[in-house]
Amino acid sequence: MNDLLSAYDLEARLQIEHAQHVGTSTDALLDQLRAPRAIVEQFATTVDEIRADVNLSEQGRLTKLDEAKRVAAGSLDRWHQEHVTALDSHIATLTTRLSEKLADGPQPTPLEVQTLVTRLQGMDATERLSLYASAPDMRTRLALEAASEHAGWVPVRRADGGLGWERLVDEDTISRHRDARLRDADPETTRTLHLLERRRGVLRGLGSRARTLVRDVTR
Repeated sequence: MNDLLSAYDLEARLQIEHAQHVGTSTDALLDQLRAPRAIVEQFATTVDEIRADVNLSEQGRLTKLDEAKRVAAGSLDRWHQEHVTALDSHIATLTTRLSEKLADGPQPTPLEVQTLVTRLQGMDATERLSLYASAPDMRTRLALEAASEHAGWVPVRRADGGLGWERLVDEDTISRHRDARLRDADPETTRTLHLLERRRGVLRGLGSRARTLVRDVTR
């Protein structure tokens, strides 16, 4: 089953290279990724042994293969719980801390938010983005963000005359502004949060790839 391990190693190399490209330290990642690789390697060895066992019937081979998959999946789940779920908790704590700092300032009222929802729906995307970018104060910008979140996806008339769905304010634009506010509010915590989010992305990606490789093995 060298092809199984090779597929995992290729995915790991791509994930690590991407992490390095965006400035993430990979020393800790490499340590955390040794376990899922060892699980995939052990599974591949077990599959080779099952396939080579001439004393097994077809049903016996299928039964042993299913058992090997169950064991490997259980090991990957435990690794995920130890490393990824722990990161989820840490990230949630940091996110809450930053959100509380941002909530210290003046907040829009429900009436302000609902009024904006009504008025924004009569504008096109360019006009709404222009209003968001030129908001005179933080309270107004927060109200625009809350209005967009409250309205969700709304039907709009596109430039070609057709109908489509979009947010009242582009989500990527809002995310960039929020990230900037977070950096201003607490630069160190924001850097730590982004580092942990990138690390979690790599671990999730490789954990998912390992599960898929194990699941898709056939007799």
